[in-house]
Order: sequence, then structure tokens, then C-alpha cells
Amino acid sequence: MTMISSPMPPRSTGTAHECGGGRAVAVPDRRHVLSFLHRLGFRPGCAGFLSFALFALSCGVFGLAHARDGLAGGVQLPDWKTVEVRAHHLRGPVWYLEGFGGNIGVVVTGRGTVLIDDQYAPLTDKIRAALAEITKDPKPRFIINTHWHPDHTGGNERFAKAGAVVIAHDNTRHHLRAAEFDPEMPELLRPHVESLPIVTFNDTVTFHLDDEEVVAFHIPPAHTDGDVVVRLRDSDVIHAGDACFHGYYPYIDIENGGSIDGLIAFWERLVGGLMDEDTILIPGHGSPMTRADVAAYLADMKSVRGRVAAAMKRGEDLKTLIARHPLADLDPKYESEVVEEADILTMVWRSLERTRTGVRDLGDDHAPPSTHATPAGGH
Repeated sequence: MTMISSPMPPRSTGTAHECGGGRAVAVPDRRHVLSFLHRLGFRPGCAGFLSFALFALSCGVFGLAHARDGLAGGVQLPDWKTVEVRAHHLRGPVWYLEGFGGNIGVVVTGRGTVLIDDQYAPLTDKIRAALAEITKDPKPRFIINTHWHPDHTGGNERFAKAGAVVIAHDNTRHHLRAAEFDPEMPELLRPHVESLPIVTFNDTVTFHLDDEEVVAFHIPPAHTDGDVVVRLRDSDVIHAGDACFHGYYPYIDIENGGSIDGLIAFWERLVGGLMDEDTILIPGHGSPMTRADVAAYLADMKSVRGRVAAAMKRGEDLKTLIARHPLADLDPKYESEVVEEADILTMVWRSLERTRTGVRDLGDDHAPPSTHATPAGGH
């Protein structure tokens, strides 16, 4: 897989990577990127950090220049011509597209095509071209946003202008609206009024299409407070958005309602009833997952949470916890240039600190039982 088409940055410490058609591009030292993000007011766990860090680390040349008012950051956009958008068939009418940004779910039916997320605006034509290879009607009728982050909603505006109806949770529209007027939001990530979902819901919405029943439902705060999971009942496929990653530590947007306990509760719900041995799960980033994959990820992330909670219970401070590298055994499996050990420890710490749950009666490998059981006949 080439650098530019990878949904998440590789676990590399080098300074140059192959991009698209073999062109070498400079990849900045992570500290320079994070310094610039901090200048913009971004922190791990705050709005926009993941998407902008992905953008800066994964493509083009990140330059730092001195401006009259001090240090300014500049991001050279990738050569969008070299970005490849590839379609992968899962089963029946269900596909997913892999390009630059979150995985896009595709449901092709006789009553229109449904997209689940839409990556970045400059890729819209390539997404349409990929759709044209799998359906005679490459214009999506509906777009479901799994959450508000720009690598999942950047294509909203162009698709909406072409007639697509954009649908999301109430909180996702709220966050997109806030980002539109946020002075610290980089222009390349800023949504516009045409990007906003025109249909929102607070619990569940169902699309009754000829070939597939598509159920989009809100989950309690996990990655954000506006997370929507899409269940394709007939094909037994689930698109989880960024409420689940494959092969990476999770990213918790704490400032916008994210919660480690919410993520764990959702993964428990997947393993405990939403998935069976045949279910395919499309994560926000990474390759498709089985129930066994999710169960293994759940066990490891429960362990991460347990180690942080145990340190808090002992009276350790966050700096001391990070310094002793308590995740050395898990880092080879999950650490990336976007979410390193210190980042996930910080996000889990902040999440637990906000709720003050789980610090009592916690061993190193346990988390409190989920309070979000799947109702009988549920989503």
C-alpha cells in the first residue's frame, strides 16, 4: 500500500516516504507537527487534532516559516492526482472505498446509492469514478456521516450540490456548524454551510431500500458525542466509523464528548450481540474486522484503560505514568505516528478524570461492565 492511500500513517520514523506514483515526499518530524498543532490550539483529544495530524503527517511537505507575527505553519496539500481511491467488494451490494481519510462505505441498491462518509473534497471526482466502476448510478442519493471530523465529511459540500441528501446525528451538525466559525480551524478543514447535514436525528433512522435495510443509529459518547453506526441488515455488515479502528490505538475526541468507557461499551456491544461469526465490520481506519478481531481489540484496550486507572488509584501522576512506558507490550501492535503511547495514555487519563469512574476497585486488566446492553431486537 502506498503512503498516500493509507488511511493512517505508517509506523515509520523516517523523513521521506513514497507517495502515489513513486514520488518521494518529506514527512516532518512528529514534534514539529505537534508543535504547530499546539500553536493552533489543538491537543490530543481536542477538536480537529486527528484529522489535521493525519493530513500533516501523511501527505506532502510540512513547512515551518517565520511570519511577522511569529511562527506560522504551512501545509502543502498532497498531489491529489496521485491519490488512488480503490473499491473493495465485501458482499452483496456492499463495498468500501479506500483513499485518503476514513473508509467510505457504499451500498448500491435499485433505489439509489448510499455513501457512509465521504473523505476530502478534492477526492470527490475520484470517489465518483470509483463508484462508476461498481454502479451505473455513481451519484449517491444519501450520505450518512458517522461523525463530524473532516476526513469523514470533507466531501459533503460537493456531493450535496450534486443532489445528495446528507444525514447525521444532531450533535454532528452542531460540531460542523461550530467548526465553520472556529477561528482556529485551518481553512483546509473548515466546513461551509453547504456541508451541513440537512436531515438529522437523535436516535435511529432506517432506509428501506430494495436490496438492503440500512439502519443508522446513535451510540452513547465514544469517539465523539455524535457517533453514528450503520448496520446493513441483509448483508450483515456494520460500518462503525471512528468508534472502531483496526491496528491502531483509538482516538478519543474528549473535547467533543469522546469517552474511553463509551468506546469499551460499544466494542462490548459489538462482541456481545451486534456481530456474529459472519459479520464484517468496516472500521473508520484500517482493514475490515471480524468479531474475533473486535474481541481481541476490546481485550487490549480494556487492559490499557485498566493500567491507567490503576495508576490513578495509586496516586501516580500522568507524567510519571508516561515515563515508565506501561504499554511497551502493546505499542508494536497499535502505536502510530498520530496516536503514540503518550497520546493514548493522556486521552484515557483525561477521559477517566472527567468522569472519575473506574478508579475504584480496578485491577490492571479490567474495566467496569458495560451499561449499554443491546435491547431485544435492537439495532
